[in-house]
Amino acid sequence: MKWSKNIVVDNNRLVTLLLMVLFFVVGCAQSGFRIEPLSNHDTAHLSLKDIVGLMLQTGFSDDEIHMHGSDLRDVLAKSGAARVYNGDVEEATFTVDGDCVYVSSQSKGMFIYNLRKELFENY
Repeated sequence: MKWSKNIVVDNNRLVTLLLMVLFFVVGCAQSGFRIEPLSNHDTAHLSLKDIVGLMLQTGFSDDEIHMHGSDLRDVLAKSGAARVYNGDVEEATFTVDGDCVYVSSQSKGMFIYNLRKELFENY
């Protein structure tokens, strides 16, 4: 009898351990795409066309734009700058300065978007 109780206890411990490992792995895998606000002296209220154009030119996919474009727009309106991460990799930095948005991208390099010129009218 005592032997079978130990097996049950060991099985419960094993299941608990496996669940903890599973939750840890799932938590790490879901860290994914995130936008971190940065403190900045200027802010900008960008149109959806502007955000789509900026994100496309920066190299983000249509799905990433659809899922996170409004979040980036809100962050730039509130704090004026943002870092965008995909997992632990910094994909891009967006910084508002006056009438311009300065963008530094891991995949596409650096560019400046002038808010007054509306370069992204076709998006």
